[in-house]
Amino acid sequence: MNEIIIDPDWGFKLVEENNNIFFEIETPSGAARFPQELVLSVFMKTMKLRAESNRGIQIKEISLSTNFKLTQSQKALFEKAAAKNSLRIMYFVVTDA
Repeated sequence: MNEIIIDPDWGFKLVEENNNIFFEIETPSGAARFPQELVLSVFMKTMKLRAESNRGIQIKEISLSTNFKLTQSQKALFEKAAAKNSLRIMYFVVTDA
């Protein structure tokens, strides 16, 4: 987590607990924490639904592009989030962006 550059304008905090990273947001009932996998899964679900609606086909396989190399644990996290949405990550691609 020390490699993550925290932006104070984000509407959340990143919190590490028992070697797990959580997204923490303030709610009317106090702070709420969400695991990375859940946040990624919700994002992937939204993108999958948009793509399927736009293209008119069911999407089962994707490629994931980043502008940095992912660690094995990061790849596993993305794969778990994808699986929750019946997606399979075929390729991890690093771009020069």
